[in-house]
Amino acid sequence: MNFLMQTPIGFFSGIFEKRNLYEISFVKANQTITTRQQSFIGEESADLLIIEDQIKQYIKGDRKEFNLNNYLKWLFNEDHPGEDSQHGTQFQKKVWQALLTIPYGTCCSYSDVAEQIGQPTAVRAVANAIGSNPLLMIIPCHRVIRKNGALGGFSAGLGLKKRLLELERTYHSS
Repeated sequence: MNFLMQTPIGFFSGIFEKRNLYEISFVKANQTITTRQQSFIGEESADLLIIEDQIKQYIKGDRKEFNLNNYLKWLFNEDHPGEDSQHGTQFQKKVWQALLTIPYGTCCSYSDVAEQIGQPTAVRAVANAIGSNPLLMIIPCHRVIRKNGALGGFSAGLGLKKRLLELERTYHSS
């Protein structure tokens, strides 16, 4: 099921199927919200309300960690590693799992993530996997920056990446 949620920082679209959250993406100002996405505003299941509530709490600074792993079974499916390959390769999942360990309000570099997963020479592949992150905010790819301190890329645009980092800096110590 495709869905759309409105938050204080804009609209996010997503894909939720069989109690798995597969995608959260930012709807940019110049993007058109499709009729299909519009039809899901207000028609949310209890599970979607939990997800939406946690995202809104995060954006308001009231939540520093997401508690959504029961909706991310596809990411942690170690018993059947090839079963959900359409939602990321094993390498991508390994990178995305590493991103989940980056503490709220902190940043690390692409090379730090490559070292964390035991592949220090795979910095470019790590950057590509981070760029393919399907769950903005929930898998905190915005916390990864270049070694020289520059922001690097962000699929939803550098404006949103800056905003998320500023939000976390603001609420980090509270």
